Amino acid sequence: MDIGLTPAPVATQSHATAASPAGEPTREESTRVLLELAHRKTRAIDPALLVRQALDVSQGAGFTVARAALEAILRRVALCAQDELRIATRSGPGAVLGTYRTRRRRGAPRPYTVLLSGLQPLRASCDCDDYLCNSLGLCKHVLAVLDGLGRRRMNASQAAAEAQRRAGQASLEWDPVRPLTGPGDWFAGLRYLPPPPAPGAQRAPDALATVLVRWMQLAEHGGATLVPRPAVLGSPLRRAELVAQLQQLSLDARGRQRHR
Repeated sequence: MDIGLTPAPVATQSHATAASPAGEPTREESTRVLLELAHRKTRAIDPALLVRQALDVSQGAGFTVARAALEAILRRVALCAQDELRIATRSGPGAVLGTYRTRRRRGAPRPYTVLLSGLQPLRASCDCDDYLCNSLGLCKHVLAVLDGLGRRRMNASQAAAEAQRRAGQASLEWDPVRPLTGPGDWFAGLRYLPPPPAPGAQRAPDALATVLVRWMQLAEHGGATLVPRPAVLGSPLRRAELVAQLQQLSLDARGRQRHR
């Protein structure tokens, strides 16, 4: 198992503690208006995918924030077109999900890796600075990948089938969307999901969870999901210890894969 950060599904999480203000349009109404705003501005990307992303990352904040989120996404679509970004390499020919590198039209591959883990909802990550801090769950490199897939007619149903085949694997996830309220600690978005038990079977002890329990604890309403302990969040030293441990686990897992 390759231990690497997977983007958490934004749509299943609440990034605000309060409901939308009274008098706000419904999600259906907001979707209709935002689709009109996105019309002919998303290249080969399904506009409904980007509208859903804007609504998901602004849950509970009202229509004005959702519209601002979509406008920020559309600016990155325009930058993607301006830079003539396209897919340079991919981890698996014919697959939708996996890792990608992008490049400009006549340039070498960009020094960023895009991981696409799902389309409904969008689950994507990139190691560029913009992705790490914009709270949109995407960047122009992710959009370049989505645009390239759209031009190849690779769709969400194929991505869903691929995701289903990976459903039994453990995953280390990080939520890239900063909460609208609270301290906004990026580190708090880290979580580990052990592999689910087989149907009708009891959950077996998870070796990786046994290692991580020194720094992580069960989430309040997350089943077997592990999240950083409050004492770890409050200690720069213990945060660094957890990062070092995750890096070592990743190196160990990749070493085992090379020797198979």
